[in-house]
Amino acid sequence: MPQEYRYDIDLVRLMYDYTDSVVWFPDPVDYDASALSAELVAELRAWGELHEKGLDEDFNWRSPDYPDRIDRERQQLAHRLGDELGEAFEVEFDVPHRVWFGPRTAHYRSNTPATNPAAAAYFASLAVAAAEERASWQAQAAAGPWFAHQPLSGELFLPDDGVNPVTREPAERIVANAGASASAASAGRERAGMAQGEVVTRSNRGQWENEVEGEPERSQSFASREEAITAGRELAALLGTSHTVIESEPTGVITDEGPED
Repeated sequence: MPQEYRYDIDLVRLMYDYTDSVVWFPDPVDYDASALSAELVAELRAWGELHEKGLDEDFNWRSPDYPDRIDRERQQLAHRLGDELGEAFEVEFDVPHRVWFGPRTAHYRSNTPATNPAAAAYFASLAVAAAEERASWQAQAAAGPWFAHQPLSGELFLPDDGVNPVTREPAERIVANAGASASAASAGRERAGMAQGEVVTRSNRGQWENEVEGEPERSQSFASREEAITAGRELAALLGTSHTVIESEPTGVITDEGPED
């Protein structure tokens, strides 16, 4: 039986993944909008920065003290986050790295009301928005059959299971109408010199990233410029688009702030 998806219902994740926030619901949560206490936000930021300080360019720990400290602070922060959000939310976080057996994640849910009602209300509003979006998709699905369209090749993928089949003619008409409504956005990208699906390699806070125009979910981070460029070329070839490298100075680097030898 598949596990119920709760990451936009009541399950908040505490994890580091090269973003500005270590709190996810289901995407990285904006600290400034979250209403979490200033003290907790400061410690969440510090915990995220600890990863950047502790990892070298090959993503190895500079010292064995870093993972132990990160594990210890992770659990403390998960409990504090759970207490602020209260009994309506559960916090998921990784188990310590020295635990080699059992589930890889742990959970904490407070058994008391939120100590920070404003933060709990904000996360509740995110859950409501996600529920409304799901309802919208379900309504669209109930209105008729679904099919897939590959914009770059123009290929249509039609269902072949015999359930609510869709013929090619109405599918092509729907795609044509959607293309007309998207033409203004496409023209804007062209004026900006960016094409849909174009892969761009650039540095961001000491990490090199590949971004796909119009498809943020394909973004990837790399430790070195060379790795990012190689992967960017391969991705552009796969998508059938172009690859651009923006040669800008890094805005930050991962460094060891310990004493010099």
